[in-house]
Amino acid sequence: MGITFTTKQIATELAQIKKQNFKTEAEFRKFLKVSHYTQNDVNELVELQLLSTAIQQQVIGGIKGSKARHRAITRFVAEYSKRWRSRTVCAAGYVFGGCSNSHARRKRHR
Repeated sequence: MGITFTTKQIATELAQIKKQNFKTEAEFRKFLKVSHYTQNDVNELVELQLLSTAIQQQVIGGIKGSKARHRAITRFVAEYSKRWRSRTVCAAGYVFGGCSNSHARRKRHR
């Protein structure tokens, strides 16, 4: 979809999230330790959040009404699944219905 974010954009969003949710940097560091997250994990989560928001804006931007927005999202999900499912290969032990190799795996286990 051509959506990208710079390291600076991710850092800016993370700073905003930290400001809203943690009183101090020490409190944030404690959260990382207790949650078993690394700084890279958090950066990836922030980037995913930014991507999700940007995709939603592209898909429903300018569409009025909740039913029309719901239809737009449903169309997007169907088109996305159709386009990418054949390219989605899951590692052994992580195969589910959304993987292109899920059908072959189910056949072997029958």
